[in-house]
Amino acid sequence: TAFENDLNMRFSDLPNDLIVLVEIAPCGFPWMLPGDANINSLPDGFTEGFDGNGFFVGFRDHTVWYLDKTVPVELVRRFCTISGATELDRDTCLKPFVRFGDIDR
Repeated sequence: TAFENDLNMRFSDLPNDLIVLVEIAPCGFPWMLPGDANINSLPDGFTEGFDGNGFFVGFRDHTVWYLDKTVPVELVRRFCTISGATELDRDTCLKPFVRFGDIDR
């Protein structure tokens, strides 16, 4: 979804708040390529991650957060799109769900 509108975009041109990596557990893949899993078709329980408490997300600016399993799935999905990451602010929307990560930006 990071390149949803323009396949010629450079990674550095994407919004910093864009989620480009999502931990999906269990997924059945030892490694995934872009497009192997569609964020819109993942089961709601994916937010429990491997430990049952949360999951990791990586943003375009190389920041990694571990989000609590209570984060609304729809909110995560919004940040996985260019339009959502442009319209929303991750500090306002996602910071309340951060269990650990670079939250003092």
